[in-house]
Amino acid sequence: MAGDGEDEARIPTDFNECVSREELEAANKLMLEKMDEMVHKLVHDAIIAIELRKTYERLDRQLSDIVDRLAALETHPQQQQQEPPPSPPPHFPDNAVFDEHGNYDEAATRDLRL
Repeated sequence: MAGDGEDEARIPTDFNECVSREELEAANKLMLEKMDEMVHKLVHDAIIAIELRKTYERLDRQLSDIVDRLAALETHPQQQQQEPPPSPPPHFPDNAVFDEHGNYDEAATRDLRL
């Protein structure tokens, strides 16, 4: 009998509270349309608020720069491999002696120290 009490609670007691199936379907359709419009508006407003377009354009520029740099590196790898890095200048003592050709004379520099 508990089932009967639950059924009675769901059944409108006044005839004015009843609606036709068509009215219910129309109300549901209208509510879904309004919800759909609201979701679209909120998503649109959110995209504008986070400036997605500016972020996309900035990302696109950065990716283009990276691609250009990679292309430049790919076209010149042989030049980079053929040219060894310059060696640092040799370190000579302050009282270094050089011969007439400009070469470091280690023996003369040692003798000068003694």
